[in-house]
Amino acid sequence: MSALEKLKTIEADYWDCDESTDSLSHDDPQSALEEHLDGWLMPHDSRGIEAQIWEIGPVKIWPWHRQSIDAKEVERLTKHLLEEADEWLCENTILADPEGGDLLSKQTREKHQPAMAATVAALCADASVWHCERGEAITLTADEVIALLREQCPEWFEKEAT
Repeated sequence: MSALEKLKTIEADYWDCDESTDSLSHDDPQSALEEHLDGWLMPHDSRGIEAQIWEIGPVKIWPWHRQSIDAKEVERLTKHLLEEADEWLCENTILADPEGGDLLSKQTREKHQPAMAATVAALCADASVWHCERGEAITLTADEVIALLREQCPEWFEKEAT
């Protein structure tokens, strides 16, 4: 399978040609590649774009995936929220036991744990997690880079066609 074919099979939230970027903004590999090469290529160079890409050589591109919130974190958050609910209720002087007992017994918290866990899991599934994890790099040959750029930026090659 060529790198181009492999790119088409990978789902990613972002793409970048920098393995340690702080700012992810490319939704597709073509735009990441375009930005990466835009700083290297000189449109008025007599060698032409293809020759310049050949000089640069292979280019690595990384898929980036938003980190998901795992089941252990959902479990910890669920337990914390149930304890916080009891603590909040106990701080209410009208409802609270003057002797300092819990309003929500351990049995009550255990009874409502599955419903709370389902709610927390649903919230976490809809969360917009900022942190992304880098996937495995894909190395594109100069020919593959040229093919992608011909699709994405045909105007870069117009001078060569004339």
